Amino acid sequence: MFKKLGLSSEQGWQKLSSTNMCHWSVIKMFRHWWEPSPSQEQLRGMLIVGPELLNTTDFAKLLETSYQEVKAQQSWSV
Repeated sequence: MFKKLGLSSEQGWQKLSSTNMCHWSVIKMFRHWWEPSPSQEQLRGMLIVGPELLNTTDFAKLLETSYQEVKAQQSWSV
């Protein structure tokens, strides 16, 4: 997705983050304000998108096509 937006990975990750379990201690982070606390399954694929990306024309479309591309790369049959 960053390539489609003309961003380097470093630039992109400054504007987008993930609640991936290996990235943050997410349960502790959300515990005090999100009631009831979300489960790890709910947080597993959540993205935190900065306003700069949300203002990008066709951001939702770029995100969806990037998701479909990654999903296709991870899917295979024998």
